[in-house]
Parts: sequence; C-alpha cells; structure tokens
Amino acid sequence: MSETVQFFIKETIARQENIQHLETLDLELMACSLLDVERSKLLAFPITLNQEIKDEFRSMIRRRIDGEPLAYILGKKGFWSLDLEVNNQVLVPRPETEVLLEDILLNFNQTNLSLLDLGTGSGAIGLSLKKKKKSGMCIALIFRLMLWKLPIKIHLKTT
Repeated sequence: MSETVQFFIKETIARQENIQHLETLDLELMACSLLDVERSKLLAFPITLNQEIKDEFRSMIRRRIDGEPLAYILGKKGFWSLDLEVNNQVLVPRPETEVLLEDILLNFNQTNLSLLDLGTGSGAIGLSLKKKKKSGMCIALIFRLMLWKLPIKIHLKTT
C-alpha cells in the first residue's frame, strides 16, 4: 500500500506518543531531507513514499527516538544564514553561540578584524563572522587527536 508522507508522519506520532525526542517538525524535516523537497511543498502536496524511502525514514526515526540530535541525523544545521555540515565528531551549533557572535560584531567594530577559531568543529563561529565581516582574516582550525596514534589533523576553512 502506498502512503503519503503526511499519513506516515501522523501514524508514526500516534504509535510513539510517549516518546520524548519525536516531534512532528522533526519528522517533517527528516522527510524533507529524504525527499529533497522544501517543507512548504511537503505540507502542500500529497507525496507518496516508496518502500525504500519508508525504510530509510524508519531508520532515521529510530535514531531520533534513541536520542540522537536531529542535526546529526540530517547531517546539517542551520546557523545564521549558513547551512553547516555536522556529524557526531562536532558539537551542534547552539542559539547561544549566535548571541556570542552578535556581541562580537557589536563590540569589535574594527574594519579588518582577524579571528583565529581553534577547535572550530562545524565552523559556525569562523564562517559566520567571515561572512558578516568581508574584510579581515579568519583561520579556523580543527584538531582531532586519536588516542592510539595521536595525529593532529588541521583544516583551513575559507569562505
């Protein structure tokens, strides 16, 4: 039987009503990611799910029920005007970080602001500030230490 996304989401919510980590919005965003459609299209039109997509959807739902952050499941997180790639190797950018960035922009009005973002993870701070302040320099470094080999991996992200 073919099901629409909307029906699948309603049925999932009905079956999982005592689950803390499962919200309708989360399910809609997962569906958008799987189907590569905007949320407005998802809500406006009946989109039928094939079995392969339903299986992938169920896998994502299980991860969310198990408490995995939605950003890790989707592989991205919106931050200011950026879509940042995230995974379980970096912290998910938080709204509090946006407040920090606003404070930096208000209090450091230098034309050529230089920024060194150590342990940048997703690049939220460095990339956002560089996008907002076109002049100046931003170097964002990621360090990963593997306990058994201890290599240091350095990435330069530029905008």
